[in-house]
Amino acid sequence: APKPRQLQVQATTEQWHVTVLKTAGREVGLRIKTLDDSLMVREITEGGLVRDWNMDIPGKEVKRDDFIIEVNGSKGTAEHLERALINDKALKLLIMRDAAKAAEVNSLDAADRTPPRTPTRAASSALVAVTPRTNDRKLADIKGEEKERLEGMLAKNEFQQNSRMLRRTKTLLSNVEGDLGNPRRQVELLEESLKELEEEVGPDDPEVAQLLTNLANAHASLGDRIK
Repeated sequence: APKPRQLQVQATTEQWHVTVLKTAGREVGLRIKTLDDSLMVREITEGGLVRDWNMDIPGKEVKRDDFIIEVNGSKGTAEHLERALINDKALKLLIMRDAAKAAEVNSLDAADRTPPRTPTRAASSALVAVTPRTNDRKLADIKGEEKERLEGMLAKNEFQQNSRMLRRTKTLLSNVEGDLGNPRRQVELLEESLKELEEEVGPDDPEVAQLLTNLANAHASLGDRIK
């Protein structure tokens, strides 16, 4: 009897970085499968931050069967990567596209039938042994690390071609500065973002209204009155 034909997959591998910034009410927007040392993308969900990235940065889209092999400069087990994906607000993901590896995983999945899942804090409760609980670390240390990462993104001009991502980074950094007890720096960042946004979309855009609210709250922390 003739032997069954094997699927021939070209052995090509690509890698690139994807940066997303979590904001209130927004999810990363991925359903994933955990492997030994990576997370395999099974679905990019509607309304998620990764879908925004895909629309904003053509040519570097995240697609089904891509692999997340590093989160914020850290590699390790899939559990370690997933915990960082859940807990960190500013995410710099190293994506790998490996058609041969994806084909191998998919062939095994045909027999496994394990459904993909969305990373959540509840789902990560069993990962405590892999990395320390967030509650066991000082909030100031966590916020300090987050501040360094965001400032690094701004210093490297990673979003010079994407004004929306640049504003999101500044806004997120302003929130961190507020949490660290630096309301004056928080006000400076919000005023920068507000000026840039008004120049781009005008004063009547809903995003302008939200920034004005954030700015008023920051001024209140300083004891200022907004006239």
